[in-house]
Amino acid sequence: MYTPVSVFRNSLKYGLILGMISILYVIILYVFDQLFNYWLTFIPIILTYILVHLGIKEHKSDQGGFIDLGKAIIIGLLVVVISSVLISLFDITLKQVIDPDLAKMELLKAEELLVNMGMDEDQIEQNMKMQERFQHPIVRFLVSVLGSPCTGIIFALIAGLILQKAPPYSNP
Repeated sequence: MYTPVSVFRNSLKYGLILGMISILYVIILYVFDQLFNYWLTFIPIILTYILVHLGIKEHKSDQGGFIDLGKAIIIGLLVVVISSVLISLFDITLKQVIDPDLAKMELLKAEELLVNMGMDEDQIEQNMKMQERFQHPIVRFLVSVLGSPCTGIIFALIAGLILQKAPPYSNP
């Protein structure tokens, strides 16, 4: 039997789990000096999809095996936004309190990348000015939290299309 269940419980649960796993992952990368390892950036993307999928799947199970695409998208979006708030707050703490030099190192790595791409001095200077604007903690927080819905919608759409199942039509 189809029973409507609030999307917020599972969204909060999986958003908190994703946020905590992501923070732990950043701590591990930080300790082993791997924060700037390009290849390790794919792991959080995979983890994000897995936890969005699990959140939608659990909600489907809670509803008697049924979920529509709209609810799946809402759940995925909330999971990613909740985790993004946690990760952003940790990012601010890491770069403002724990290791203030980390933000400077980020800028140096970005400049190095631009040089390796063959950009001329004027282009590099313009790009670095833009990068510096995004170093402010509030700006970083807002960009992260407001940008996360894009990822959430894409992952939720994929998982929702896989998991969606409408309840059988019941005639009263």
